[in-house]
Amino acid sequence: MPSHYEVLGIPEGASAEEVRQAYRVRVKGSHPDRFGDPAQFRLITEAYDVLSDPTRRAVYDRSCRPAPVSPAAPPSPPRTPRYGRYGALLVVALVAGGVTWLVVASANRSVGDDCVVGSWRGDAFEVPFRGFLDGREISGPLRGGAGVRLRVDADGVVRTDYSEAAPLVGTDGGARIEPRYDGTTIESWRASRGRVEQSNTDSTRLAFRVTINGRPPDRRLALSVVDRDLPYTCTAETLGVGPYRYTRLATP
Repeated sequence: MPSHYEVLGIPEGASAEEVRQAYRVRVKGSHPDRFGDPAQFRLITEAYDVLSDPTRRAVYDRSCRPAPVSPAAPPSPPRTPRYGRYGALLVVALVAGGVTWLVVASANRSVGDDCVVGSWRGDAFEVPFRGFLDGREISGPLRGGAGVRLRVDADGVVRTDYSEAAPLVGTDGGARIEPRYDGTTIESWRASRGRVEQSNTDSTRLAFRVTINGRPPDRRLALSVVDRDLPYTCTAETLGVGPYRYTRLATP
């Protein structure tokens, strides 16, 4: 399997700007909305998720280097796995934050670790955007969206409510991009060995509206919600869901 650097076509020492530019070039041709290859789109997105964040990139780089082995040292006994969780939703693609890679306590529960069951309030996040105004392509990262509410039930049903989320804002040169989510998504999670599989995603009740310089874009934009298999982290008070970070709510 190619490395994240090979997927984006950049050297290991590439700067953050080189990572961003390589991602923008490759994601355009692979996006499913443009009849691209969904598998390649997922590889490009995951590579950018990791390499765009300094913490995750450092962890990834270390994992790619073989650990030194002493010839005289006997083989180490198997280690007992640790436990945690992770997952994601996206509009066009996702941008990631630092994540500790852990292993879920039980593969028999629909959502894995009981830690994740409950209600959560999301921090601000970032997603890339691409649209057209007056025939010109407008693209750039969108930031904001704090206040997304996530409810995870013990049976694995997950509801993501955007009704109280803050607006997202982005710019591309002189263009100001102002999008907003409205509504709720419903999906199923199944966790196993530190990864959560999202499936049966229903986004029919979720709308994504956007203006560019106060005007609607030339082309109607569709919200793309992709079923994915991603790692996750969870503690008693915080939850990492892909690039998103949540704080546990006291009320269900």
